Amino acid sequence: MDYDKWLQRFTGRVEKIVYRLALAFVVVLFLTQAVLLNDHLRPYLNYTDRFEGRALLEDLQKVIAVNGGRSENNGFKELAVSLELISPPGVTPPELKIIVNGVPQAHLGEEKLYLPVFPGDLIEVEGNVYGNIPAVIRITDVYGDLRAPREGREITTFGDKELVTWIIP
Repeated sequence: MDYDKWLQRFTGRVEKIVYRLALAFVVVLFLTQAVLLNDHLRPYLNYTDRFEGRALLEDLQKVIAVNGGRSENNGFKELAVSLELISPPGVTPPELKIIVNGVPQAHLGEEKLYLPVFPGDLIEVEGNVYGNIPAVIRITDVYGDLRAPREGREITTFGDKELVTWIIP
């Protein structure tokens, strides 16, 4: 028995089997990923969706009125935050705008900014900061009974869109 010829035939057959198995696994992978794109079938195939908690938007809809809630305060006392820009001396003041729920609301300058808010509001900052010294924004006052934000919280930004706070009653 010629061992070299036998080894070549054996490895050739094993190579074909391994190649076909790998190809079959790749095809099965693509098929399962395609099936997981279907929202109706995904809970049956994926344990993560079954054990996942409630969506955040469901909780926000309970806090914010269905009609937008801007004409009334939904039974909450008046809520507001006061923001202050702290810029180092001798540096050109940055041009920052305050964005509430994705909509620009005010420009943050040298004076404190009083910003009325509602439960569930998301407050962000974006703008131009000159040089390589970041701008510091401090929450100086919180009006109303809020769990977040807290007075004294500081946010350092280079002008990129960054989260300042989320209003949590």
